[in-house]
Amino acid sequence: MSIREQEGKQKAGAENAELCFRKFSREGNALRIELETGKMWLLPYVHFLHASLETGGETEVLHIAFSSHDIFVRGRNLAEVMGEFQFLHVELLKEIPARYQALSEHAVRIESIQVCIPESGRDLTEPAEAGSVE
Repeated sequence: MSIREQEGKQKAGAENAELCFRKFSREGNALRIELETGKMWLLPYVHFLHASLETGGETEVLHIAFSSHDIFVRGRNLAEVMGEFQFLHVELLKEIPARYQALSEHAVRIESIQVCIPESGRDLTEPAEAGSVE
């Protein structure tokens, strides 16, 4: 593979990573979460508690805890995202359909995001029942 082809793949990987994960240039105020279904959340960083990353296997799991919500991000190469949480620089986490995910093995890939209420374990990413309010 030529250097030009390698650079093109790295650039494509970086562009796809930007589609599913974006960071602030300085400390931000809130984390925005977007699902493929169109559901979105804004979670203020003043309620951020901690983040942890589980690796080992094809899929990694990044757990992000807020006082009111637990976020579970499944994907690959999530260590970069975890590192940005250390400085509260993550602005956006977004699910990206598999067909648009990066070709690069080293690019961040977010395959799914689950948003739950900690006390009840209720999954807010599931369709709401008729008449219920989230």
